[in-house]
Amino acid sequence: MTQYQRIPLLVLILAVLFSQPDSVCAAEPVRPDASQLEFFEQHIRPVLIEKCADCHSGDADAESTLTVHSRAALIQGGDYGPAILPG
Repeated sequence: MTQYQRIPLLVLILAVLFSQPDSVCAAEPVRPDASQLEFFEQHIRPVLIEKCADCHSGDADAESTLTVHSRAALIQGGDYGPAILPG
């Protein structure tokens, strides 16, 4: 396949990708149920507070602006993106 034959193929692939509705490309946000939130609060959060909160506490000098005090803060993440991904 020559370079000039690849261009229409590339254009076709890009057109198909960009013509898809957002719902096909984006995942629905995951909402935790009560048991998942309870598990996080009882088992995960205490470990994060004990092991990670000294450096990731939400203070102005926190590393990468990541805080570990809540599930929402972990999903939001810091300078380098989310610390956890739901799902």
